[in-house]
This record gives sequence, structure tokens and C-alpha cells, in this order.
Amino acid sequence: MLISSYNYFRLKLPKLQDYIYQNKYYVNKNKTREKEKFVSQFSLVNWMQMKEIEKHQHTLEECPICTTKYNVFSSLHTCSKVENKAENLKSTCTNLVDTIQEEFSATPSINKVTKAVVQVINPVFASKFDVNFETAIAESFHLSPTETPESRKNTMEQTLNMSMQSINSALTDNDNDVEAVLTLGNLIKAMTGRDDIFFQPKKSQERSPKKNRARKSWKTQTKNTSWKF
Repeated sequence: MLISSYNYFRLKLPKLQDYIYQNKYYVNKNKTREKEKFVSQFSLVNWMQMKEIEKHQHTLEECPICTTKYNVFSSLHTCSKVENKAENLKSTCTNLVDTIQEEFSATPSINKVTKAVVQVINPVFASKFDVNFETAIAESFHLSPTETPESRKNTMEQTLNMSMQSINSALTDNDNDVEAVLTLGNLIKAMTGRDDIFFQPKKSQERSPKKNRARKSWKTQTKNTSWKF
């Protein structure tokens, strides 16, 4: 929280204490424990656990973070400016989603609504911050891009190429060719679920019924024949 000076904070402290502890400053006059929820959210413990970059975004008065990111808790207090900003923001978001839903003839899926919201916000966000809204969201929440079948195929090809290079190197280095082949086999098995890429057992040759009868007849004749020398 940015404070211009200690003297300024000291002058504001009595009023702040009244705002925090007196029930009359809370919605419903704290009849449904609004004060407990408010104080729990904006406690010293939560403040100490907050990242430094976010701490510097807070201000003593008309805090932009408290009235947006934490508007659900800020609206529990009857401070007119905080309440109005929180309600206005909530109303704007609600109107945006409702308007987008009405544009679809049937009940849209969550994915369709999400994409439409991003498309509406993206040009405004990009013009103000010089960055794509989708990119900013992904970086802020450490999201990984969805892997397409093509990118998955490219990754597998790169992995196989690296493995083949390792094998070629092993063939001429310390005679590690067998170990390298087995390693590649295990790698391919992990990716494809198959273990017969390199080593495929020969199928047993099935004899035709005609050959089986001829073989049995020959065995019978051999058995019944007495050889004399």
C-alpha cells in the first residue's frame, strides 16, 4: 500500500479504525457477519503473504486493486466510492456476458461464450497495453498452449531424430550400439505403445491340410516298414 508519509497515515488512522470496527459501515450493519469476511480477506496475514509487485499496486484511498480484483469483499463495506466502483464493474461484466449470450440463436457452450468475450476485449486491451489479451492471460496464469496434432507430430519427429543421432554416434563411440538401440526401442514404446518396432517375431508357418495328411501318411508308412540290410 502506497502511503505518502507517516504523518498522513497517522492522521487517517482514527477514521480507518472506525471504518473497520464499527458495524454501521458494513452492508446490513454487519447482521450477517460482513465485517468478519471483510477483515479476514484484508488481514495482515494475507498482506504479508502477498507478492511485492501487488503490494505496490494498492493505495490507501480509492485502491484500484481492492475495487476490482477483490470487489466481492470490498463491496461488503458501505464506503460509497468502493461500493459504486465494485457494483459498476460487476454490472459491466454481467451486461457483456448477457449481451454475448443473446447473440446466439441457441444456448451457447462455455467455449463459445469465452471466445466471444475474448474477441470483444482483445482489441480494447491490445490498444491500451500493446499486447494481445490472450497472450497476457496465458502469461499471467502460467497457461500452456493447447498442443495440436501437427505440433505433437513435430515433437515426436524431433525426438526420434535426436535419438537416431545418438545411435549413430554410439555406433562409433565405445561400442555402445546395442544400448542405444534398446534405448530407442524403449522410447518408441513409450510414445506409441508398441514394442515390436525393431524386433518382430517370425510367424509360424501353417501347413495346409493336404501337406499335413501327406506328412501323417509318410510317418505311418515309415513306422510299418521294416528295414533290412
